[in-house]
Amino acid sequence: MSTMIFCRECNNILYPKEDRANKTLLYACRNCDHQEVAENNCVFRNELNLSVRAQILQDVTADPTLPRTRTVRCAQCSHEQAVFFQHSNNILYPKEDRDQKILLYACRNCDHQEVADNNCVYRNEIHHSVGERTQVLQDVAADPTLPRTKSVRCAQCNHGEAVFFQATARGEEGMTLFFVCCNPNCGHRWRD
Repeated sequence: MSTMIFCRECNNILYPKEDRANKTLLYACRNCDHQEVAENNCVFRNELNLSVRAQILQDVTADPTLPRTRTVRCAQCSHEQAVFFQHSNNILYPKEDRDQKILLYACRNCDHQEVADNNCVYRNEIHHSVGERTQVLQDVAADPTLPRTKSVRCAQCNHGEAVFFQATARGEEGMTLFFVCCNPNCGHRWRD
């Protein structure tokens, strides 16, 4: 509980003030010249009711402002979770040690740091279903920014126009030229 201290001479509130010469904390009146040495060096203390536990909402996992890591798994369900400092339950944030060229996890409330087991801080894996992949190919044919050619014919429907683009094929290192038929009823894809 916070306590306000009042001046003994004029009853105005006393404010914290530093005595740099003696390295002590004083309380001083802004109305008169009254000063007194503080009994305690703590100016403000926020005491939390630790018997009440905060409820973690299910939406917290979708919060993009929270730090994430894939190196620690939940002990209950094996799901990947954020890294917490074990002694105080503070979140550890990724930090680079530029001299040693290593990744650390550092607490923002104290000087605690841990060397990261894995250099991957965040990874976004997207898995498309077969239906989604088919939709992507059909959308490619309607994309007005992709170049078109009338010098090839679709082997499926014999349509005379196709869009083309370069991409890496699975398992290959180089770029491959892909064609997609512009016939809205076809959407056949082939590579050169």
